[in-house]
Amino acid sequence: MVILDNHISKPGWCCDESDGNGFFGDQYFNPDLWIKGLTVMASLFKGTPYVVGMSLRNELRGRKENANDWYR
Repeated sequence: MVILDNHISKPGWCCDESDGNGFFGDQYFNPDLWIKGLTVMASLFKGTPYVVGMSLRNELRGRKENANDWYR
């Protein structure tokens, strides 16, 4: 089984508190491109039996991660 996983927007090693890839408002995180990428991947693997899920964004980090909101 395969779960597609989205870690970063700018290619490179993940993860650093100041890499600009964390989440909304960070330097390299463009919400429109993020949604487009998720849509492309979902369309590409639609009907592929061993692809069973997709992570929207893995390892949120930095001051904008809003951990208190995510872990209520």
